[in-house]
Amino acid sequence: MELDLEKAGELPEIFYANNIRSLRNLETHTWWLTRAFPLPENAGNAPWELVFEGLDTLATEWINGVQVGQSANMLVEQRFDASAALKTGEENTIAVRLASPLNAARLHQYDAVTMSWELREEGLHIHKAAHMWGWDHSAVDRDRIRLMANQVKELFGAIPESLEDFSLASQVTQAEAVKFFIRSAFPGEGIRPPGYAGG
Repeated sequence: MELDLEKAGELPEIFYANNIRSLRNLETHTWWLTRAFPLPENAGNAPWELVFEGLDTLATEWINGVQVGQSANMLVEQRFDASAALKTGEENTIAVRLASPLNAARLHQYDAVTMSWELREEGLHIHKAAHMWGWDHSAVDRDRIRLMANQVKELFGAIPESLEDFSLASQVTQAEAVKFFIRSAFPGEGIRPPGYAGG
């Protein structure tokens, strides 16, 4: 949601200064996504599936006001039978409600023996990607993939389309960043950190 709000001009550039900290209050909101689309009269009556390759955890899905699914796991693909809800020869509307995982986590009981080695007990009950609870670099860093994509684009001029190419490009980008910081930290020609053999 934050990226869409930024694109619409409702939020400042997320990764500028400390702007990402201002997003924290958005994590308790419920979000609605809707899209209308036509289904041709000759589309046939074959079984239709509504497929989501990624939903941010707690979602309820409707087509034309008919609930076709509910999901609570952002880590797997979601598929729902949409056949009965679709209307051929008419405009159809998909609506998705995304509930706040943070609010849902607060509804669970956490006793003295409930533990998470990452100190993110809320993640024990909610199937959301671990880095989104803030265990990684900071508690407010919710979009490290986008940051990496920006770095890859800056170095290569474009973001690769395949996951394999993106992974390789991100590794090259990280290596270049390490070389830059080493050169910055050790500018003298003969000075290198222990074990450093690079140029």
